[in-house]
Amino acid sequence: METHDQLSGDIKDTHVQEKGKASKNYEITKEKDDLHKVVEIGHNTVDNEMFVQDICGDELQHKEGETEENGLASADPLVEEMMNNKSSKEPFDFHSQLELGDFLSGNTTDDAAAAQNVPSSGTSNGRDFNYYLPLYKAALKGDWGNAEEFLKTHPDALNAVITSYQRTALHVAASAGHLRFTLNLVALMDVDALALQDSYNGDTALHFASVAGITEAAKAMITKNNRLTQIQNKNGWTALLQCAAYVAKEQKDMIQYLCTETRNEEPSVPFSGYFGAQLLCNITAAGLHDVALYLVQKYPNLATARDQSGCAALSVLAQKASSFPSGSKLGFWESSLYSMIPLQVDDNRVNCSNGINMYRNYQVGSGDISNRGAWIKFLSWTNLIKVPGIKQIYLKKLAHIQAIELLKCICAKISLLSNNDILQFFLNSSILSTAAKFGIVEIVIECIQTFPDQIWFLSAGRSIFHIAVEHRKEKIFNLMYGMSAQKKILASWRVESNNNILHLAAKLAPSSQLHTVSGAALQMQRDLQWFKEVEKLVQPTYKELENQDRRTPRDVFTSEHKDLMEKGEKWMKDTAQSCMVVATLIATVVFAGAFTVPGGNTSDADNANNGSPIFLHNNAFMWFVVSDALGLFSSTTSVLMFLSILTSRYAEEDFLRSLPKRLIIGLGTLFISIAAMMIAFAAALSLVLKNKFQWASIPIALVACLPVTLFALLQFPLLVEIYLSTYGVGIFRADSKYKLD
Repeated sequence: METHDQLSGDIKDTHVQEKGKASKNYEITKEKDDLHKVVEIGHNTVDNEMFVQDICGDELQHKEGETEENGLASADPLVEEMMNNKSSKEPFDFHSQLELGDFLSGNTTDDAAAAQNVPSSGTSNGRDFNYYLPLYKAALKGDWGNAEEFLKTHPDALNAVITSYQRTALHVAASAGHLRFTLNLVALMDVDALALQDSYNGDTALHFASVAGITEAAKAMITKNNRLTQIQNKNGWTALLQCAAYVAKEQKDMIQYLCTETRNEEPSVPFSGYFGAQLLCNITAAGLHDVALYLVQKYPNLATARDQSGCAALSVLAQKASSFPSGSKLGFWESSLYSMIPLQVDDNRVNCSNGINMYRNYQVGSGDISNRGAWIKFLSWTNLIKVPGIKQIYLKKLAHIQAIELLKCICAKISLLSNNDILQFFLNSSILSTAAKFGIVEIVIECIQTFPDQIWFLSAGRSIFHIAVEHRKEKIFNLMYGMSAQKKILASWRVESNNNILHLAAKLAPSSQLHTVSGAALQMQRDLQWFKEVEKLVQPTYKELENQDRRTPRDVFTSEHKDLMEKGEKWMKDTAQSCMVVATLIATVVFAGAFTVPGGNTSDADNANNGSPIFLHNNAFMWFVVSDALGLFSSTTSVLMFLSILTSRYAEEDFLRSLPKRLIIGLGTLFISIAAMMIAFAAALSLVLKNKFQWASIPIALVACLPVTLFALLQFPLLVEIYLSTYGVGIFRADSKYKLD
């Protein structure tokens, strides 16, 4: 294959020969922006069928030969459709940039493109777009070999528009994400040809490359023509904003690069006004908080900028609960790892010369890693965070730190405004109420610290604490424990239909919150806990205060939870019945085991130990006896507890403590009885086999642990959850980590 320079020379030499042939059909004019515009002459006067046959006949015959050899159709169906439908004027939809319909969509010409204000430099040179079909297919597939051969014999195609939407081969290759193909074209094309915009949406090849995420191709384009970053499409979007509109975390490198290369200059001014706000909102919504922080630090006006829908970056953050620690649900082991990973913010957050490099990966303690122990810890975490499970926790913690830093930076910029501007910013948004709805306590605290009077703001007649109760966000509600007289005033406000905050607590919790608790009975218990906690907060008269429908909070609770209470009763009874069957079987087995001891009994009438177990003085026998007795007592207790659950009255208050307590005892004793039964079995088997198979005791003991372990894995989490929900510290308490200063 020839080099780029050789190919470029061949194209230029051949172009001189082709120029004379094309001069009778085209005249070239030079516009003010120094772009070449080729004006087509007489194209539409050519008969469509004859034109296709003259220009594409050889290629169609060649294609027919190839497809017949492969057992395929003899011609491209789109070509046949064009030849058969001479009067077709309606173009195919090519917004996806991947359909062949962009080629054969009627007689769209440069005249039509000019009417749409689309640059037309490098047009079809008097030819139908089927002339460029091989180049188009090669660009779509990333086949540089075929494209190179075509360009050698058709050099005018390099900078030419090859589709009805005025796209070049570079547009097609970039939209398909073919990096090497795109780089080869960029190296050969004219500087001005890189800036050509299609007629569909006014996109340049850089717009397509930014969405495809091929950063190296974007670098090559911008290095050759740095004006590309400032070109806007018909939506007013630069390539950076186009990329941000479709951004995902996989395109972070592209976003970072375009942020550092795009200039805040006229006419696009991409980092100001509506478009700047839209850019920041899209990047924030994609979770690229370090990039968003870079933009806010470099362009402080973006902190309060709103897009055309009135959305600001802080409004987007207020809807992303998973971006903050308070909105993330972590299990026991995940929480332990999360707290142990020594991740801290780097003081040197922004390094524009090398792109955006905002955070150290990890930092031990206060950053001092001079001593040996700190180095060992540092290096150990360097390797540990590469482990898949730990890596996920590490990335989550990193994302949380970045989101908190972005939040603090935005609020710091807002605090520099005048008091009236701050008031208007928060009044004209629902940031605080949205954060309360999603339970993001970090945003609530930071916003109130920025503008304390926000705590009195209402949304639909509700304070943030009314919203927290309605949506069951305990971390927001717990902020009230650090308040004095304020909480009584806020809790006394009424909402629509004369409902007070206790009426809101009496309503059924949202399904998203109910599903965080296992089982309908525990869901009922959780809602009862909410009702009781809010009941402690309000004035005594509010407990019997009727709303507009003449219903007290207790009436509302009963009617709202009728179905849930029935489901809770069914769940309790089904669980009790299933477990009681197992407990009964265990009781039967261990009871029989007490009278059929391993090894049998002494049957010598003359012996003083007549009737005594033969292995009475063996240590293993004592294990058998104790475990068998323990299994009997615990299984019997379990049966009685489950029986009491089946015969319970199932009143509302029973779900708060009575029923959970019985279930805890029943499940706990059932677990003990299973473990005791397996110990008794292992001890008995080792006694029987000890003389001939002394080694068997170890594998027997290991196998006996299997059912106990399975039961622990399957049922023990439920037992722990019930215990913590009933007797644990609870979800309602003052949290030293989250409090209003």
